Amino acid sequence: MSRLLWRKVAGATVGPGPVPAPGRWVSSSVPASDPSDGRRRQQQQQQQQQPQQPQVPSSEGGQLRHNPLHIQMLSRGLHEQIFGQGGEMPGEAAVRRSVEHLQKHGLWGQPAAPLPDVELRLPPLYGDNLDQHFRLLAQKQSLPYLEAANLLLQAQLPPQPPRWAWAEGWTRYGPEGEAVPVAIPEERALVFDVEVCLAEGTCPTLAVAISPLAWYSWCSRRLVEERYSWTSQLSPADLIPLEVPAAASSPTQRDWQEQLVVGHNVSFDRAHIREQYLIQVRFLGMSMHMAISGLSSFQRSLWIAAKQGKHKVQHPTKQGQKSQRKARRGPAISSWDWLDISSVNSLAEVHRLYVGGPPLEKEPRELFVKGTMKDIRENFQDLMQYCAQDVWATHEVFQQQLPLFLERCPHPVTLAGMLEMGVSYLPVNQNWERYLAEAQGTYEELQREMKKSLMDLANDACQLLSGESGLAL
Repeated sequence: MSRLLWRKVAGATVGPGPVPAPGRWVSSSVPASDPSDGRRRQQQQQQQQQPQQPQVPSSEGGQLRHNPLHIQMLSRGLHEQIFGQGGEMPGEAAVRRSVEHLQKHGLWGQPAAPLPDVELRLPPLYGDNLDQHFRLLAQKQSLPYLEAANLLLQAQLPPQPPRWAWAEGWTRYGPEGEAVPVAIPEERALVFDVEVCLAEGTCPTLAVAISPLAWYSWCSRRLVEERYSWTSQLSPADLIPLEVPAAASSPTQRDWQEQLVVGHNVSFDRAHIREQYLIQVRFLGMSMHMAISGLSSFQRSLWIAAKQGKHKVQHPTKQGQKSQRKARRGPAISSWDWLDISSVNSLAEVHRLYVGGPPLEKEPRELFVKGTMKDIRENFQDLMQYCAQDVWATHEVFQQQLPLFLERCPHPVTLAGMLEMGVSYLPVNQNWERYLAEAQGTYEELQREMKKSLMDLANDACQLLSGESGLAL
């Protein structure tokens, strides 16, 4: 796996690229001053004593940059800042083909008014050009999380505890299954899953996490404490502490270390974490599957229909296979082969695709969907085992997905961007609740109108039928 880890650049000395000299603009489109002109020298001295304002240079005088096709390019100053010195000139054959292509479409020789050069002093770049700049920045940004992911990838996970603790908050399980209450998991890398009793609202009910060193379980206060009723309003005490201990009022230095949380539908799990404004925690989930073997909306419908037996795949005849092989100079490929190398986003199907083996047992999930908190208390050990099974399956999928993802998306900006998008926010106020209520009311009103219209049509049809029957008699 070490070959998949990017070279550590956090401690490396990376010199900036071309930097404009102080008090000068880098665009070479500004004509140089004449040293023999005393008046101009005096004006320059006066300007140096005052803050210089960028001036848009004239496009006259042959200072603009054009490529061999007479298309205006970036100004020399911007080009040198972004791409550095040098660069390969296109060959004559490539230029000739381009000219012929433009002539074919009637675009060659069309006059175009030149745009004025742009003078802009960019911040210093890391490396020699723009590509190196973003590559090095992305490596610095994502390397700690890639190292944490590598810990999960290489880890031999501990065995599951024989029995889960019935206790509020987090519990850590040792090598022999001994349960120890803890404030939060301490490790840098976790595989995490949350379950919610939907009949009781949106509060998290229980959760299971695993690190390379230990198993963890979490139980909500609403699950452990039996009360006649609970308020439907969420408070921070109802959510799962994952970054700051429940008794702490503010984060410590330890809380700001980089931490990676891996889940399947990790956006759902993330919504039940208490702290969401510490900037060092990142999440990885099914977005890797969607980048490797995900389906479009249309493919998803075809995939479901095929798996339900509603679509019979037409196998090509031997003559068709021969013609396909001759055209492709390789083995015949069916237009439906993608069904075997992709899947929908459910954990059971993703696990079947990447890991294989016996199908995951998903029947206990119905207790969280249709059952009550009393049902969950009565089946606590079985439901904790179900949640732990999902965590184990998520880790198995992650072990298969991460190398494939880094192979198919090798640029570090891809991983860095995915990590950043996984912690985005949408701040809302009371208008959001009002929008939800109005949208639900509009939906219900449309449903009533549609039902009434169908009833009117049915009554009209019945009256028409009875009228025809009376005429027949």
